[in-house]
Amino acid sequence: MNTVEKIAKNISVFFVANVLTLLLGFASLSLTGRYLGAELFGVLSLALAFSGMFGIISDLGLSTLTTREVARDKSLVNKYVGNITGIRVFLAILTFGLIVGSAMLLGYAPQTVYVISIVAISLVFTTLSSMYNSVFQAFEKIKYQSVGLILNSALFLCGVAISIKLNFDVVSFAAIYFFVGAIVLVYTWAIFRRKCSRSKLEFDPVFWRSTINTALPFALTSIFTTMFFWIDSILLSAFKGVEVVGWYSAAYRLMVVLLIIPTVINYAVFPAMSRFFVDAKNSLLLMRDTYLRYMAVIGVPIGVAITFFSREIILLIFGAGYVNSVIALQILVWASVFIFLGSPFTNFLVSTDRQVSLTKVALICLVENVVLNLILIPPFGLIAASLVTVLTEFTSFLLILLASRAVTKISINNGLPTAGKIAFAGVLMAATIFAFENVNPVLLTFAAVCIYFGALFVTRVVGKTDVKLLTQILRPEGDQKQVTVRDEVE
Repeated sequence: MNTVEKIAKNISVFFVANVLTLLLGFASLSLTGRYLGAELFGVLSLALAFSGMFGIISDLGLSTLTTREVARDKSLVNKYVGNITGIRVFLAILTFGLIVGSAMLLGYAPQTVYVISIVAISLVFTTLSSMYNSVFQAFEKIKYQSVGLILNSALFLCGVAISIKLNFDVVSFAAIYFFVGAIVLVYTWAIFRRKCSRSKLEFDPVFWRSTINTALPFALTSIFTTMFFWIDSILLSAFKGVEVVGWYSAAYRLMVVLLIIPTVINYAVFPAMSRFFVDAKNSLLLMRDTYLRYMAVIGVPIGVAITFFSREIILLIFGAGYVNSVIALQILVWASVFIFLGSPFTNFLVSTDRQVSLTKVALICLVENVVLNLILIPPFGLIAASLVTVLTEFTSFLLILLASRAVTKISINNGLPTAGKIAFAGVLMAATIFAFENVNPVLLTFAAVCIYFGALFVTRVVGKTDVKLLTQILRPEGDQKQVTVRDEVE
């Protein structure tokens, strides 16, 4: 199986898993938001924000480093897993203490601190699961992680349904994260032992020190990125209260859901890009540029469609109590578009051992995000938080692009015609929706998307090779025709 064929297979498997996870997640999100109401949903969202912001300490970039190094040399798996397990358990316990301590220092209500504490405990399980998943990714056995995703979402939905049926409070919803995390950890550990390795715990001080030093740029990047990803919810809670956090989080969670698309492709292409850096640099550049084109082609119609239909989406999923989330979603969706565009360059920099550049970008964006939120949230609330998120992601995209140009020349002039064609197709799509706004939203979206991709096909932004690759992704494994890297060049 050649590289493109393997990537296509992994994308198809991981995409199906994420679609199922998305559907189950939407059901859980809708039921939770409607049952708890904006205020208690804001409490739960605040707990997730704390865990998300501090939780990166329990990883310290070790997942990304493990994937990259094991993808280059599979024989290192026992060394990495044996040593990193102990590191991650220690970091998870440390993270739990930091989360609970911070929540108490900020003076939240006892119930809020309790919810934050329960969600924080689940980090011990999720951090170990992510370690095994990083090995699955390195071995390009994404199907095992895909099953874990579906299992996680299915169990969570069951937990939500049971909690609603028994009329439980918000604390019970927090406990769902604990129990689901424990079950998924058992699954990932069992699959790792059966399919990858039976590595034993090791304590190699020299390896611990060198690994942590190498992973430090990844860790700092993740810390800075995660902080500006979640800090707005915490600042909103401080200045505007937890109900506003609930409105904002409803839109923000939907924006995050869209990121499954670059996540799926990142997981599939990262091991190959890491290998290409060692022995096939031309293929690495080609993969990066092709990935960028696909992200632009996919991201623009998503941004346009959600901008026009955000009200219908919010009311369908959360109900009338979240109508204030509409404007936030209309703004935040464009942050996801910039994340789409930046993903190929992020993967490229990590694959080429330029993680320090990402750390610098993340620090700049964190400072920008915090300063602007502190200035703008008090007078403008969730609208300001939404706009600052978009601006921060735009800054991140530009800086990552510049950092990538420092590694290898990127011809901006060659990319402008393609960008112009994609923008033109997006304008046509927006004009279609605006002109026929009274038509059924589902039918109108379908027609507008057809016009968008029709324009891209006519202007040759999307060609026969792309259709072949899409067909390969959608076909069963045994019936796939090979699309090679050379096909992409042609």
